[in-house]
Amino acid sequence: MVGLMGGTLVFAVLTFRANVFPRWVAGLLVLMILGAFLPVEDNKYFAFFWGLAYVGMGYCIWAGKLNVSPARNDSGASVSR
Repeated sequence: MVGLMGGTLVFAVLTFRANVFPRWVAGLLVLMILGAFLPVEDNKYFAFFWGLAYVGMGYCIWAGKLNVSPARNDSGASVSR
């Protein structure tokens, strides 16, 4: 469980810093971690935010809503000046 939480936290930070996905995706990953510590008997919030975060990432990829760097062209190769 410690590895899962630590890895998810690192993944959320790297997702935020890479600026590939919109910021709300990294926020859902953090909500997932926080949802695991809610004091409820049957903790469904962790699974809900886990699924929502990965569905959000998939939606951004499928809909083409990724943040695109202006230094890249359509083929993905770097633009030289």
